[in-house]
Amino acid sequence: MRILVAMMVALAIAGCATGAPVNAKDSSVPLDITTGRTMVNLALPDGQEGAFILDTGAQGPVVTQSAVDAMGLEIIGEALLGSPMGGEPQRAFLVRLDGVTLGGVAPVNRDAVVAPAGVLPRETGLGVLAPTQWADRVVTLDLSANRLWLGQQPRFPIATWHALSGRNLTEAEIEVGGERLQAHFDTGNSRGVVLPLRLAQALGLADRLAPTDPIRTVDASTPAFSAPGEVTLRVGDVVMTARDVIFVDTPMANIGAPALRGFALVLDTPNRRWGLVRPNEPQSKAGQCLGCQTS
Repeated sequence: MRILVAMMVALAIAGCATGAPVNAKDSSVPLDITTGRTMVNLALPDGQEGAFILDTGAQGPVVTQSAVDAMGLEIIGEALLGSPMGGEPQRAFLVRLDGVTLGGVAPVNRDAVVAPAGVLPRETGLGVLAPTQWADRVVTLDLSANRLWLGQQPRFPIATWHALSGRNLTEAEIEVGGERLQAHFDTGNSRGVVLPLRLAQALGLADRLAPTDPIRTVDASTPAFSAPGEVTLRVGDVVMTARDVIFVDTPMANIGAPALRGFALVLDTPNRRWGLVRPNEPQSKAGQCLGCQTS
């Protein structure tokens, strides 16, 4: 679920260091993926908890109007809520999430956009959080153990690091059907693997395509087609198997949370990199960093 917010997160840009042991000060909270999206409980100022999507497709936090009412948040300005479909950005109010913590850790970026009606899915909870809000920590979404970790060092050794995109998104080149293309690893996507429609022929699935629910974004609705079958994807040193893929007329692939079960996404924002790993398999020594800028 790619929600593009016109807000900047302060980032500490550093070199491409290798993995290290888990820091004793790491904190952890349950990660709920029963909705198909990765959801966590954020500790609120009144001592209660609120469910939010922790979305690697979000550049910044977005909250519902019900969250604003329940938390008594004050409007502090306006922002633009954009869409990956390239439509006209929508104006929205801006609030500040003061006094909230995740696993006892306060976010660096607390300014949140109030979502216009109909923008967020029904199972959103109180809103959407972006992992890069904790820009001073390494954020690990472990979909093999249903845990979120916040720490000073990578939770798992990563053999191949990928550079975070200029918009702080988890993007990398993948190989599928003999082709290489860019893909976004998007824990806000509850529909698994979404591939460009043009690949259906190369994968031998063109004759199996059937219309399914369209892909909806902030400003658009795009026709989508499903196809039963098994597809193999490779990203760096990691091989994934996807079933019942969705095809959309788009140039970029999107790998959603259901396809990431059994894997962990490690976002090392201080070092501007991210990695994908299967925690329950032996790992090679951490090393190369594709597209990363070293210093």
